[in-house]
Amino acid sequence: MTHEHLQNIIQKLKKEDSRWDAILELKLLTGQHWAPLLVPFLKNEDWVIRWCVVEKLGDLGDRRAIKPLMATFLDPDAHVRKNTTKALIRLGVNVIPYVIPYFAHPSSVIRKQVYDLLFKMGSKILFALEQLLPKQNWVVANRMVDVIWRIGGANAENALIRALPIKTVQKNALLLLGELKCKNALPHLLDVFDVPSSRRAVLYALSLIGKEESYMFIVNQLTPAVSAASESAEAAVMKIGSPILPYLVKGLLKPNLNKRKMVHLITRIGPESVMPDIHKLAERNEHLRMITEDLRKKYPPNNTLGNLFNFLKQSFPA
Repeated sequence: MTHEHLQNIIQKLKKEDSRWDAILELKLLTGQHWAPLLVPFLKNEDWVIRWCVVEKLGDLGDRRAIKPLMATFLDPDAHVRKNTTKALIRLGVNVIPYVIPYFAHPSSVIRKQVYDLLFKMGSKILFALEQLLPKQNWVVANRMVDVIWRIGGANAENALIRALPIKTVQKNALLLLGELKCKNALPHLLDVFDVPSSRRAVLYALSLIGKEESYMFIVNQLTPAVSAASESAEAAVMKIGSPILPYLVKGLLKPNLNKRKMVHLITRIGPESVMPDIHKLAERNEHLRMITEDLRKKYPPNNTLGNLFNFLKQSFPA
């Protein structure tokens, strides 16, 4: 009787004069036992029938319909595809593993459908995306990272931080954390600095987060203790170069940092621009006066010609 009743509704859908009555009858069907009976009609040649059946499967909320519905995700009719997206959204996060492979589809229309579906589902999909991320190819994984970033918020930041070890998305995650100005990412960005191919992306992310926060964070890692963070910070300082000099000078005032190492780094980079500040600090602090003695002798105060000569000598060695 159930099967016959459904067949009767489908026949009414085919006829224009009885179609709206059939749509109402279809909406009144309740119970997930209808789902397996509806699935075969997803292949019906009439787009109106496919359109109505897709919507009903979404209403029923039966997870068994997810895989069959993916066939209509590529339906030639735009109305059917739109209803498929709505139905999949109603079926919840369980659709994510079935949907994300279509990020690699050659059609931009289909890829946009994936984006639209994920954005409408919102932050509740972040955990599912994060869990699936390492298993995807480069194209799909980076589009997933883009979705995580666009959803935004603290949860998205945390998901992007946890994505940093994944080589296929590392550079993209770095840049997007920079766009989010995520200060919580700073320790993790410094960890990634050990990867030579990602260093440029790390430096760009640091600049987006802000020099005051980023550069001072790096300087604060230059502690007397030997650690991976200290070594990475030293490498980052040398890569950044002269823009970080003022922050190294500020670091000289902090009691828990390795001042000798900072003076060594300042010397290697080229101290001309910060020598007036170093001379002033040495006048007020006996310890700094001692550890900067050789540097101050090489760059005495008010010796413009001497400083220029030293600068030219370092810039253009024989």
